[in-house]
Amino acid sequence: MTFFWGTTFIAIKLSLVEISPMFYVAVRFFVASAIYIAVFNTRLFPVNRLLLKAAWPVCLLLFAGYFFQTLGLRYTSAAKSGFITGLYVIFTPLLQMLITRRPPPRAVWLASVLVLIGLQLLSSGSSAAISWQTFIPGFALADFNLGDFFTLLCAILYALYIIGLDRLTQSDLAAEPNFTLKLGFLQLLFCTAGGLLFSAAFERIYFTPSPLVIGLLFYIAVFATLITTLIQTRYQRDTTPARAAVIFMLEALFSAVLAYFILGETLGAAGYIGAGIMFAGFGVIVFDAYRSNSLSK
Repeated sequence: MTFFWGTTFIAIKLSLVEISPMFYVAVRFFVASAIYIAVFNTRLFPVNRLLLKAAWPVCLLLFAGYFFQTLGLRYTSAAKSGFITGLYVIFTPLLQMLITRRPPPRAVWLASVLVLIGLQLLSSGSSAAISWQTFIPGFALADFNLGDFFTLLCAILYALYIIGLDRLTQSDLAAEPNFTLKLGFLQLLFCTAGGLLFSAAFERIYFTPSPLVIGLLFYIAVFATLITTLIQTRYQRDTTPARAAVIFMLEALFSAVLAYFILGETLGAAGYIGAGIMFAGFGVIVFDAYRSNSLSK
């Protein structure tokens, strides 16, 4: 799932030259919703009213995250956006602790800090020089602006989405027939409607339907939207929200590697060090999961 998310970095970068940001979100989710209906039609309806009532806050959090990240990119750099969005790796265990009153394991905190530091280095990796400031995550927040604030809201909202999705998929409603398919469809439909509404209200819509943009839209709609929504809705409940947040940060690594091979963007020394530290954070999560499974046996 994170690999497909990572590929969207290049696809969106190429697409936004010919399509306005929020309209792009609307078209992306509309295409995914249309394919979803074509493939799963009879298994999506009827939708239980209780599921609708329980699902709309989760759907709202998902769309709001997309909205504020896209809005933030108008006023801040891609590097700062990537780092600030990645703060959900810290917000998720913090908010989970506040909501559930149970702190995550120490291994999750260690992994979250390692991944956050690694992400900071990865986002500043194009710089030729490395200084002590490069290793301080908070240093990336210097000159905090409006775009950074919107992106920070995105990180908080996505952390809440991860927790909300976990709670919903662990509830009694998950026993309903075709629960995963229906919840995935509701998320796609809500983001389509939200994208259309906010595009009409907040931006000057432009769209040049070139073969490249249409091809990229279909790729993102199918692989990085429809398939990833199904995977996350079905399998995130088999891990904890805090672990999931750490795993999701692989998206940044895949983005950097693909940008290197396809767009020719270089990481630099700091980027390579950051990638190594992020892998160390993932290693902590894998080891903790292995140790937990061994103890439970």
